[in-house]
Amino acid sequence: MLKNLVKYDFKWVFKNLIIFIGLGLILSIIGRLLDLIDNSLVFKIITGICEGAAISMLISAVINALIRTWVRTISNVYGDAGYLTNTLPVKRISHYDSKIITLAITLVVSIIATLIGLLIMYYNENTIDAIKNMFSILESSVNGSVALLIVLGVILIILQFMFIGLCGLNGIVYGYAYNDKKLSKSLVLGVGSYFCFNIVTILVFLFLGIFDDGIKNMFFNANEKVEYTSMIVLLIAGALLYCVYITVLYVLSKKKLDKGINID
Repeated sequence: MLKNLVKYDFKWVFKNLIIFIGLGLILSIIGRLLDLIDNSLVFKIITGICEGAAISMLISAVINALIRTWVRTISNVYGDAGYLTNTLPVKRISHYDSKIITLAITLVVSIIATLIGLLIMYYNENTIDAIKNMFSILESSVNGSVALLIVLGVILIILQFMFIGLCGLNGIVYGYAYNDKKLSKSLVLGVGSYFCFNIVTILVFLFLGIFDDGIKNMFFNANEKVEYTSMIVLLIAGALLYCVYITVLYVLSKKKLDKGINID
């Protein structure tokens, strides 16, 4: 049954995202093709417009993956449709699991589409050198390990957006347990949990700085070069923390749902 729930939730969420992703990728291709035309100011301006619009569309897809999942949860579980949804022979937590799985799939697709769009527009034989220049604050020892840095960075981005999504879903679960001002309370709880967990993240990083001078320098000495190993440690620590936060938010939401829900 969970498979069917995911199918319907995914269709509802993705039917808008496909428009943003499709337009973003099309504009990326147009921008890249126009960029091949040399010595033309007009085409350079049009290329810049296409690239800017492409980035805007692709980023909008990522943001909408979050927003539409939240909206789907409210309308499907707590709105008028909730009277039918909650009478189905399905565990209440299964509806929540479906929203999380849908969120994960749509976020991964949207983020990968964004990366593909960026590659289409900006990839060339000098791309790796350009990426290395972006990390010029790192020690020269980066060299062949830039790929690891990028992979960890992408994983961290996906986990961060999943964490944001779970903050919103958790806020909805607790906010809609009230009898009035449900949406505003959901917003406050979601934003509040996001900032509280991020404070914990900062404290953990500061604690790690006690044992790693490279991490400490990132916080307190901007003039020092960032050590590559310290950056890797931060990325891994950040990813692990997001995994813990996502698990905590899920457990809290499950406990609340087990107590029942309050439909409008």
